[in-house]
Amino acid sequence: VGNINNAFFEDFKKTPNTKILLTLGRIAPQKNQIMLANAFNILLNKGYDIALLIVGSILDKEIYTKIKLINSFMFYQVLLIMK
Repeated sequence: VGNINNAFFEDFKKTPNTKILLTLGRIAPQKNQIMLANAFNILLNKGYDIALLIVGSILDKEIYTKIKLINSFMFYQVLLIMK
């Protein structure tokens, strides 16, 4: 994971074996995070031990709201990065 301390990711894990799916980029239509959230949700429903971490600024609040509704059980996290 490059120079990021692995301990950073421990807060996002449900179990010690949880795999973290990390995406970097602003929340905007061009990034298609709604498709990502839907795919992530399908994997969760199939029993995969995963967590989705979206890191970026929220440029489109409607998309952000839709992502939250798709994954309402909080197995993802959005970190805001200031411009």
